[in-house]
Amino acid sequence: MVHLQDVANLIGYATYAAVIALIIWFGLLIYYVKSHKPVPSLKVQLVGTLFFMLTVAILVVVIGPVKVFYALHELLFPDGHQWFFYYQESLMSTMMKAPELFGWIAMEWALLAILCFVLLQLGGSRLVDLLQKRGISRNSINR
Repeated sequence: MVHLQDVANLIGYATYAAVIALIIWFGLLIYYVKSHKPVPSLKVQLVGTLFFMLTVAILVVVIGPVKVFYALHELLFPDGHQWFFYYQESLMSTMMKAPELFGWIAMEWALLAILCFVLLQLGGSRLVDLLQKRGISRNSINR
């Protein structure tokens, strides 16, 4: 099925986005070490992140999950590639109880993203504190 290949391609692009995000994250850690500034607290970052996620959730509810689902498919997948099909045409859709299950999957991804965010923030903050306490100066990072 063409749609499964399109989804696999999208996941491949998401992998590139994750690598770019990690590069930016490391760049920010270097910035905080070099500038001798503390990393923003976990509380401040979580409040901002949860506010953003709540805003997105409210928009999805207001616009309608089905409309958002269709709009994202039209935006993300190539023109002419079939992504809409009737459930009886796909055993996988029937078994997954699509689209009802997609909401639960999205919530699991959101929780996993928050967990990863918290772990990265705590680890990054501790690394910056450790490097700053060891006296890593601006000149030694530039060498």
